[in-house]
Amino acid sequence: MRLLALALVFLATQALAQEPQTLTTRFTELLQRFDNGHSPTPDEILAANDQPQPTPGDLATAVPLILRAIDSPDKDVRAYTLTALVGLEAAPPTAEPKAPENSRPANATPVPVPVLASAFKPEVARALAPAIPRFGARLTDESETNRLLAAAVLGGFIPNPPPLDYAILCAYLALDNSVGTTGQAVVEALLGLGPVPDAAATAVSSYLRRRDQTADTRASLIDAVSTHANQSLLINKTLLGYLNSDDSSVRSRLILSLPQLDLPPDLFADTKSRVAALAANEQESLQVINAAKAVTPCWDRPHMTTPCPIYQ
Repeated sequence: MRLLALALVFLATQALAQEPQTLTTRFTELLQRFDNGHSPTPDEILAANDQPQPTPGDLATAVPLILRAIDSPDKDVRAYTLTALVGLEAAPPTAEPKAPENSRPANATPVPVPVLASAFKPEVARALAPAIPRFGARLTDESETNRLLAAAVLGGFIPNPPPLDYAILCAYLALDNSVGTTGQAVVEALLGLGPVPDAAATAVSSYLRRRDQTADTRASLIDAVSTHANQSLLINKTLLGYLNSDDSSVRSRLILSLPQLDLPPDLFADTKSRVAALAANEQESLQVINAAKAVTPCWDRPHMTTPCPIYQ
């Protein structure tokens, strides 16, 4: 009988442990554990992404705790918080098409793919909007993972992003040390917020032109811009400037991405003519010639939704 009672207590405890915790409970426990000298483990941080959507009451009581955690001196507490916030975002309805890895130049160094933002539910976005500056401060976090997560959080305020969201993301691109994976994540967040406003287009265009961009970061930015549904003529014109790069891997990457760019008829015709000339130029880099020859037969209109052979 005693063993049966113990077994029943054990099963009841296990059942309670398996019940999903509220957002408030999770952050209360997180902060209490930190006050007692414990940081979240990598597994706990990863599990924070699996968040049930909070009720209005749960959200209201959790937000002050989230704000305490986002400013924690412990980078792992901040990572848990940002991961949990990303977990509150709904996945996009369809995945954006990406070029397969084997279409990247063979000699290019792999660049980590940033976290892609999706969307907060309207009630979550309203509750979190006042904290946008606090989330923006994490774009310069000591941890690269936290910086990428912060970009994803800031990219979640759609379809009606507050102006401050744009301002913080644009300001990051102007920082001296913004070139790199976090900068690419910020560019993707800006493009993902919706139709690109003039100020955001100018900020991204200036970022693309920076002299401290490397061949690898330029290749990654080409992929980021060309595969986004939201495009800007100013940004695309700036991207076309990479055709003048002295790096063959950058030029070939851009050529392979040209069919996905939204270009006006005159610019489309002019660029297509340039690509045809590159395909026929025996003095050109073989990498560029091969890319031009792959695109020329199939690139028949701007912003193609059906892939050229290179993307099949």
